[in-house]
Amino acid sequence: MKKFLRYLGLGVISTFLTATPGLGAERISFFYPPFGEFSLSVNSLETFAKEGKIDDELSFYASRATPQQLAQLRELLQQRFNISPTLVSQVTYSPIGEQVVQRLGELLLTEARNNGFYAIRASLILAAADQQGLTVVNLLRKFPSDTMRVNFTEGLKIVDDLSQLLKKKDEVFASLQKEAIAQAATSTVDFSQQPDLRSPGKFLWQKKTFELNDISRSRRLPVDVYLPTTQNPELTTQNSLTAPFPLIVISHGLASDRSTFVYLAEHLASYGFAVAVLEHPGSNAERIQQYFAGLAGPPDATEFINRPLDIKYLLNELQRLEKSDPTLQGKLNFQQVGAIGQSFGGTLFWL
Repeated sequence: MKKFLRYLGLGVISTFLTATPGLGAERISFFYPPFGEFSLSVNSLETFAKEGKIDDELSFYASRATPQQLAQLRELLQQRFNISPTLVSQVTYSPIGEQVVQRLGELLLTEARNNGFYAIRASLILAAADQQGLTVVNLLRKFPSDTMRVNFTEGLKIVDDLSQLLKKKDEVFASLQKEAIAQAATSTVDFSQQPDLRSPGKFLWQKKTFELNDISRSRRLPVDVYLPTTQNPELTTQNSLTAPFPLIVISHGLASDRSTFVYLAEHLASYGFAVAVLEHPGSNAERIQQYFAGLAGPPDATEFINRPLDIKYLLNELQRLEKSDPTLQGKLNFQQVGAIGQSFGGTLFWL
């Protein structure tokens, strides 16, 4: 009931503010030491976005940009982000969202040179609720200050941090490539003579779905288990995997679910691997959709603990079921267990 009243209140306030004419930014100003302060009117940007015209005020900056950069700027100004005010509110009021907007507020300041946190959050919600939708120009029009001041020094710092991050990424990739080339040079394996693993394997397979219930954590875990079968006569003459089959567990990423990896589970099963694809209820697609729709709060930080516990519970339950379920009996090799995790799922395995 409290959540309902909160969202109802947000909706009423948002509607009231949207219907009431308010103060909006008329100019963007930034200070660039040692050259001083520069500014540009929002009208100039809006005219450029709608008509492609560069007036006298914008020409000072446009003359220093390439045609490609100007085209990219106009494309950005014209871009409408089709997201609801409820979604914007949910994200910007979440702990992570607040941190992001707070950081952005160090770059985009109010006219009094204060952190633009509250101004940015308000203008994002109001712009998303406006008939014109969330665009850069509309965001500026909703900014509750005559002038939006850009902290140019902070902007340069952000760009520098990003450049350093990209540089580190390039160094890591270069190191991995060097190592791969060195290993390939000393390898005696002729990969041209090896099977093409992109093609399906020879095993047939069957899928069985289980609904596991961890009572101790009040947590239901849907699981799809893909089991190879040995009904294909071609396998009897090959040196292939046989039951019990090595077991692979797949953990999906944030806002995903077990259906995302059907293709991978089927492919692995065709090569003689048993595959268990579970779904994490606290961070799956359904849970995130409820959050975006304003029907639930943000994902809880306990997911960092619950996810590995989900996998542990899954393995324990499969060992128990393997003794009683005829479908699983003698099919799973718990001495050979592998794991695949995507995004959030992969992070947990790394930890």
